[in-house]
Amino acid sequence: MKSQQSLSEAAKSEKENSLPLPDRCVTEGIPSAPEADSQSLKKSKPEDESSRLSSTNPESPLPEFVHQYLRDYIEFADQKAGFVFAAVSAILAYLVSKDALLPLKAWFSASTVPRGSDYLSLAAILFLLLSAIFAIRVIAPRLSGSRPQRKGFIFWKDICAFSNAEAYSRHLVKLTVAEASSQVREHCHVLAQICDHKYSRLNWAIWLGGIGFIATVLWFLFSK
Repeated sequence: MKSQQSLSEAAKSEKENSLPLPDRCVTEGIPSAPEADSQSLKKSKPEDESSRLSSTNPESPLPEFVHQYLRDYIEFADQKAGFVFAAVSAILAYLVSKDALLPLKAWFSASTVPRGSDYLSLAAILFLLLSAIFAIRVIAPRLSGSRPQRKGFIFWKDICAFSNAEAYSRHLVKLTVAEASSQVREHCHVLAQICDHKYSRLNWAIWLGGIGFIATVLWFLFSK
């Protein structure tokens, strides 16, 4: 009897010390944990192979970026060549104003032997002329080449291969996104070849102009 009384008193004290539950929890019960959303699970999954390879699809911005990159470098080469041509022309004008060509005229007319400083002026004129020629070759458009002319949508000579403007417009409308991107990629190769030729000639123009400038300075120092 005493043990039952002590058990009831212990249960009563435990009930008094416990936190009260809201009436809603008593009537409706404790809500269960929400199930994970299927959309969130999909988002948490790693990207599939198709999304990882999205950079190779026709809508990738890489061909357009490369195309603009090559165009900028071609424009930069033309600007450098123009600067080299202007500098070389100024030095040549200075040499002509100082009668640096007189020894050359005397050499061919009277067969006189040039002096040491005359060789410097002639070498300077020769190197500066070669530099100017290479600079002009950088800026001059390259219209001829081994590439056969065919119909295209970007290069102007390929566009001229169409019979008229309506034919070009009609074929251009039929292009898909993949075909248009392929045209841009092909033209990137054409621009890269143009860029290679321009910078090769520009390198020659700069070095020849530098040698001509050094020869001009030496002629100015040692000429009487």
